[in-house]
Amino acid sequence: MQRAEIEKYCTMSWSVRDFSTDSETTTFCTATQGMIPADANHPDKTATIRTAGDKRRSALQVYSLALQRFTDFIIHGVIPDDLKE
Repeated sequence: MQRAEIEKYCTMSWSVRDFSTDSETTTFCTATQGMIPADANHPDKTATIRTAGDKRRSALQVYSLALQRFTDFIIHGVIPDDLKE
């Protein structure tokens, strides 16, 4: 794989992860918006919040890894193992 192809792949991977992180952050914010825990008639959204938080954390971890791979390649020239020929 040529340098330009690796850079393109890492950039696309990073961009997709960035979009996923934004999406999960929006889901988390939506799940927690307007929470009034003292209201007896308010549905319990604990599971929804926990699930949204878990997905957001997972998306951030994947995004961080993609960004690290991109940075390692651009700055240090380290080709990710799965892209080595």
